[in-house]
Amino acid sequence: MKYLATILGIILLLAIATLAIIWPEKKPTKEDIVMTVNDYTFTSAMLEQSEKQRSSQHESWKDFLDSIAIEQVLIQEAQRQKIDREPAFRQS
Repeated sequence: MKYLATILGIILLLAIATLAIIWPEKKPTKEDIVMTVNDYTFTSAMLEQSEKQRSSQHESWKDFLDSIAIEQVLIQEAQRQKIDREPAFRQS
Protein backbone atom coordinates (compact mmCIF):
# COMPACT_ATOMS: atom_id res chain seq x y z
CA MET A 1 0.00 0.00 0.00
CA LYS A 2 2.87 2.38 0.78
CA TYR A 3 4.37 1.51 -2.58
CA LEU A 4 1.15 2.53 -4.36
CA ALA A 5 0.91 5.78 -2.39
CA THR A 6 4.53 6.61 -3.25
CA ILE A 7 3.96 6.00 -6.96
CA LEU A 8 0.78 8.09 -6.94
CA GLY A 9 2.64 10.87 -5.11
CA ILE A 10 5.41 10.86 -7.71
CA ILE A 11 2.88 10.93 -10.55
CA LEU A 12 1.07 13.83 -8.88
CA LEU A 13 4.32 15.78 -8.47
CA LEU A 14 5.26 15.17 -12.10
CA ALA A 15 1.82 16.31 -13.24
CA ILE A 16 2.09 19.52 -11.19
CA ALA A 17 5.61 20.18 -12.50
CA THR A 18 4.44 19.64 -16.08
CA LEU A 19 1.53 22.05 -15.63
CA ALA A 20 3.84 24.66 -14.12
CA ILE A 21 6.15 24.43 -17.13
CA ILE A 22 3.53 24.51 -19.88
CA TRP A 23 1.10 26.92 -18.22
CA PRO A 24 0.52 29.90 -20.54
CA GLU A 25 1.96 33.24 -19.57
CA LYS A 26 -0.30 35.92 -18.23
CA LYS A 27 -1.64 37.99 -21.11
CA PRO A 28 -0.82 41.68 -20.85
CA THR A 29 -3.66 44.01 -19.99
CA LYS A 30 -4.62 46.94 -22.22
CA GLU A 31 -2.83 49.26 -19.80
CA ASP A 32 0.43 47.30 -20.18
CA ILE A 33 0.41 47.39 -24.00
CA VAL A 34 2.31 50.36 -25.39
CA MET A 35 2.15 49.54 -29.10
CA THR A 36 1.25 46.76 -31.51
CA VAL A 37 3.09 45.91 -34.73
CA ASN A 38 0.89 43.63 -36.82
CA ASP A 39 -0.04 40.92 -34.27
CA TYR A 40 2.97 41.45 -32.00
CA THR A 41 2.34 43.55 -28.89
CA PHE A 42 4.95 45.46 -26.94
CA THR A 43 4.41 45.95 -23.22
CA SER A 44 5.95 48.71 -21.16
CA ALA A 45 8.26 46.17 -19.48
CA MET A 46 9.53 44.92 -22.86
CA LEU A 47 10.23 48.46 -24.04
CA GLU A 48 12.00 49.37 -20.81
CA GLN A 49 14.26 46.36 -21.26
CA SER A 50 14.94 47.29 -24.90
CA GLU A 51 15.67 50.87 -23.92
CA LYS A 52 18.28 49.71 -21.39
CA GLN A 53 19.99 47.57 -24.03
CA ARG A 54 20.20 50.38 -26.59
CA SER A 55 23.38 52.42 -26.69
CA SER A 56 21.73 55.57 -28.03
CA GLN A 57 20.20 57.32 -25.05
CA HIS A 58 19.75 60.65 -26.85
CA GLU A 59 16.82 59.77 -29.09
CA SER A 60 13.31 60.90 -28.24
CA TRP A 61 10.65 58.45 -27.06
CA LYS A 62 8.87 58.71 -30.44
CA ASP A 63 12.11 57.96 -32.31
CA PHE A 64 12.73 55.03 -29.98
CA LEU A 65 9.24 53.58 -30.63
CA ASP A 66 9.64 54.14 -34.37
CA SER A 67 12.96 52.28 -34.42
CA ILE A 68 11.47 49.38 -32.44
CA ALA A 69 8.48 49.20 -34.81
CA ILE A 70 10.72 49.24 -37.91
CA GLU A 71 12.94 46.55 -36.40
CA GLN A 72 9.90 44.36 -35.68
CA VAL A 73 8.50 44.80 -39.20
CA LEU A 74 11.88 43.80 -40.66
CA ILE A 75 12.04 40.74 -38.41
CA GLN A 76 8.51 39.70 -39.39
CA GLU A 77 9.33 40.10 -43.08
CA ALA A 78 12.50 38.03 -42.65
CA GLN A 79 10.42 35.33 -40.96
CA ARG A 80 7.86 35.46 -43.78
CA GLN A 81 10.60 35.00 -46.38
CA LYS A 82 12.36 32.42 -44.16
CA ILE A 83 15.54 34.50 -44.17
CA ASP A 84 15.65 34.33 -40.38
CA ARG A 85 16.83 30.71 -40.60
CA GLU A 86 20.07 31.61 -42.38
CA PRO A 87 23.23 31.75 -40.23
CA ALA A 88 24.16 35.23 -41.51
CA PHE A 89 20.82 36.62 -40.32
CA ARG A 90 21.18 35.07 -36.88
CA GLN A 91 24.61 36.64 -36.40
CA SER A 92 23.41 40.16 -37.19
